[in-house]
Amino acid sequence: MNKLKSNLFVKREWGSEIIWALTDNYMAKTVELAPSSRSNLIFHQEREKSIIVVKGPLFLVYGPLASDTLTKTYKLSEGWSWYIEPGHVYRYIAIDDPVLLIEVSSPELDDGHILVDEGSLEITEADFIEPPIR
Repeated sequence: MNKLKSNLFVKREWGSEIIWALTDNYMAKTVELAPSSRSNLIFHQEREKSIIVVKGPLFLVYGPLASDTLTKTYKLSEGWSWYIEPGHVYRYIAIDDPVLLIEVSSPELDDGHILVDEGSLEITEADFIEPPIR
């Protein structure tokens, strides 16, 4: 059963989130990033999530928490999906165009740990790599 009586809209410095489903088993939300913006660098200890890019491209910084040197930035085109596992850092980036994605995750609302909040830095497409085909 959905625990929300109505959608929960959250305005962020980089865009917005709309949580539209919250049950004992999962949470679902829509995430929108403004052009030339990036989310915080974050990780979850327990929450796992899957994302799909509806409008993009999305640039995804992703890697194990234990080492910053192992993070890579992937360019995910519209229709690409990604599994974000617990104990991995990630950040969403929009460069020239707005980005819209859908997240479906386990329901731990208070499991987000911000590592870096850099505010607005200049963002370019240099050094991004194509994701591996899975």
